[in-house]
Parts: sequence; structure tokens; C-alpha cells
Amino acid sequence: MKAKPSRVFDFEDVREAYRVMEAGEAKGKMVVVHA
Repeated sequence: MKAKPSRVFDFEDVREAYRVMEAGEAKGKMVVVHA
């Protein structure tokens, strides 16, 4: 069984990722991709 993140954000959306985390809206692991 492979784990899947609940949300994936591009690096330029890191502020939105932080907002989601702080607001308690994350329903699992979140990933920020820096390519």
C-alpha cells in the first residue's frame, strides 16, 4: 500500500500551503514540490 498526500502544492504556492496547514484544513500529509 502506497501513501498518497492529501494536497500537493507547487513551490510558488508555499504561502497557500502554510495557510491551509495553520487553518487546520489539511486532511493528511501535504507536499510542496520544488522543481
